[in-house]
This record gives sequence, C-alpha cells and structure tokens, in this order.
Amino acid sequence: RGTRPRVVQNIGRQRTSARAASTKQAEARHPRRCELGVRPLCTRPSIVPSNGGHDRAPRRELRRRPRRGDGVARACDGRGVGGAPGDAGGPRGLVRREHAARERGGGGGAGYIKAFNPQPFHLEMGATEDEIAAYSIAMLEEQILMEGPNEIAAIMMESICGAAGVLIHPEKYLQGVRALCDKYEILLILDEVMVGFGRTGKFWGFQNYEGVVPDIMTSAKGLSGSFLPLSVVGVKQEIKDHFMTSPLGWGATYQAHPVALACAYESVKHMVKEDVVGHVKKMEPIFLNGIQSLIDEHPSVKQGRGIGLFGCIDTINAEGRLTQPLQGPITERNIEFKKALAENGVYGLLRLPLMHAAPPLIINEEELLDGFDRVHAALEQSLDKDFK
Repeated sequence: RGTRPRVVQNIGRQRTSARAASTKQAEARHPRRCELGVRPLCTRPSIVPSNGGHDRAPRRELRRRPRRGDGVARACDGRGVGGAPGDAGGPRGLVRREHAARERGGGGGAGYIKAFNPQPFHLEMGATEDEIAAYSIAMLEEQILMEGPNEIAAIMMESICGAAGVLIHPEKYLQGVRALCDKYEILLILDEVMVGFGRTGKFWGFQNYEGVVPDIMTSAKGLSGSFLPLSVVGVKQEIKDHFMTSPLGWGATYQAHPVALACAYESVKHMVKEDVVGHVKKMEPIFLNGIQSLIDEHPSVKQGRGIGLFGCIDTINAEGRLTQPLQGPITERNIEFKKALAENGVYGLLRLPLMHAAPPLIINEEELLDGFDRVHAALEQSLDKDFK
C-alpha cells in the first residue's frame, strides 16, 4: 500500500547509477542515502551497514578489548540458525570456554558463556515482575563475579527474545543489566534484528525500557522492508571515536552496497513519513485482543504474550504439557496443525510448541482479524481434537 512502488523505483534508479562502490565512494556520491534516514532516531551514533542478520554481530569488536575475551549471551536469545559465535544465544551458538580460550590466542570468534534469562520454563523466580527482575539481576551479577569482570567484554542479548517466544523482559531487569554493565565497564550489545524498525510499537525495541540505551545495537529485517538483504550495526560516539584511530581490519564484498542502501533509505523514509510506528501502536490493542481470544477459546493454547505487532502462543496437549519439546521431533498432532495452518492460508514462524505472530506493520484491522479467524480454524481442526 504505497511503499512498494517508491522502493522499487529507488532501487531501479540506483542500479542505473552505481551498482557497487566502496564505502568512501558511496559516502561521497550519496551522503544522504548513506545516512539511511536514521540520524534523528539515535543519539550521535555511528551506523555501519552490512549484508544480513548473521554477519552483523560485532564479534571482532569484542576481541579488540584488552584482557576481555568472553561474552555473556542470554540463554533465551538468538535465532539458532547459524552455528557461528555471532549467533550467541541460539541452540547452536554456544562456544565452549576451552574453545574461547583457544580462540583468544588467534583468529576466529570470541568465546560466549550463557546466562539464565528471567523467563524460565520450569521454575519460578518470583511472584511479581520486580521480584523476578531483582533475582535475575542478582544471579547475573553472581555469574559476572565468578567469571571475573575483567574477563567479560560484553553482554549480548535481544531487547525482546524473538524466536524463543516473544519473551518480554521486566523493565527493571533490562535496567539492571544496563547498570551492571556500567558498574563493571562491560559493553551492552542489544540485538534488534527482529524487534527494530517499529515491530514493537517503538522504533527500537529497547525504547520500551525507560533509560536503557545500548553501547552497540544490531538490526536488520525491517531496515530494507525485506526487499533486499541488509543489516546495520550502531555504536555510541565514544566507540566510533576509538575505531577512527584504531581501525579494524575488516571487509565484506557487498558491505554497504549502494543498491541495498538506496532501498533502505526509501524504506526508512516511508516509515517516518507515513508514521508506520504510530500505526503499529494503534493496531496493538486489536492484536493483543486476538492473542487473548486464542487463549480463551482453545484448550490447546496455554498462554500467550505480545507487544506492538509481535506475539506468540504456547500450545499444550490434553495432559497440560507442551505439545513437544522445543528442540524435539515434531509430533503427529503438530504435523496436523502445520497442515491445517497452510490449508487456512496462514504462513509464518512456527517453532513448535510455539507459534509466533508477526504480521506486516501496515496491516489493517480487517486483515488482522481475518488472520486470527484462520488461526482459530486451524486450532479447532488439529490441536483441539485432543481435548474432545
């Protein structure tokens, strides 16, 4: 609705102008496009474009910090699709300490150590969000002290855990993580690949937590509206200043590609001009009501949560247990559920027993309600059968 023609036209214009250029050449010829329209949205950052969500992880920056070799990655974070240290918190992203020690002596990625998140599946950390935040922060500080603060270069986490189930942190938890990083001079790296660019009803996911600003921020996905692959790393001014005098030996063939930047510039400009973030906030109550209706009307849905236009439900069987382990083989009933969703025209991230919802940010009320109706039908045709 209005976005696609302008973005496609801008891509076409750039392809006929300069299809590839070094960063310096791009800055000289197209300085406004190289800003990507994000200057008003951050506090004096350095914005570095790259190619995709995987290679945007600032692994080399961690290795440049003297005497600090490891990173602490949150157990719930990461999308678990890579296997390299950049996927810090995914199921395949853990680099063991012996590997980290070996890598600090040479090339390769930095080492990562996992920490518990404040939303465990099988235990309680407190009765209120404040109690949960206080307990989780105390546990994280204990781990920092046991590992040795001087051995930790950064804490890397998603502002809101995406593929793990749209787990929204208690506000005081993320504020506490920021305070610990300040106390022990540890960098805070927030992964905004899934929640950046308006998905949560704020331009950046971390803006949902008062006073929290990361030292390094990574993002992708919404940056180019999925027209072209592009990611971005943003850093605070003091970090930028450091690397202006101590540059990294880093490069990528298509880093800051002019065509991708032209696409991103037009996409972000459209988001700001049309107030797409405001529209997401307007749709949020309808979206949350839709999630609640799934919980209320289907015994196979145990619980759900959402923010902006980003949500998730947890599916259970007749015994009250999750329909399958998160990393386990798919069950026959879940195969039926996947088939029912497809037959009802629903496609998206299905990481059973979790079902995510991340509709287009420009979706209207009628389309949103229609989508939930289709999910209702799929649940009735599959998972709900166990309760009859």
